[in-house]
Amino acid sequence: LRPDVVIRDLKLGRNHPEEMFEGAGSLTVTGETIVTVENVGTGPEKLTKLHFDGDVPRPTPDNLSESGIAAVDQPITYMEPVIDTGETRTIYSMTLPFGASSDVVSCTPDGTSG
Repeated sequence: LRPDVVIRDLKLGRNHPEEMFEGAGSLTVTGETIVTVENVGTGPEKLTKLHFDGDVPRPTPDNLSESGIAAVDQPITYMEPVIDTGETRTIYSMTLPFGASSDVVSCTPDGTSG
């Protein structure tokens, strides 16, 4: 058995607020991502980490003790969901990779900066 999980889509919550999980607050919607993954392999796989690095405002800290996965298909926290062969899942980040990157954040009616 060989699982093979691929990312099919990645969206910013702020650009697709209607696709965020029910009950997501405004900070979550503006800073988190919606990721669609599919297991195209021949066996199930446990998703153990959702990690962002490179050119993102807030890369995932290397010492993060959690999976970085906030919710799978519903507003319940699943830290390490299992994705079966042929299954497609939507997961949500929980580390604000596209949130404000500065220690000084300014909120105005026109938006947030920092």
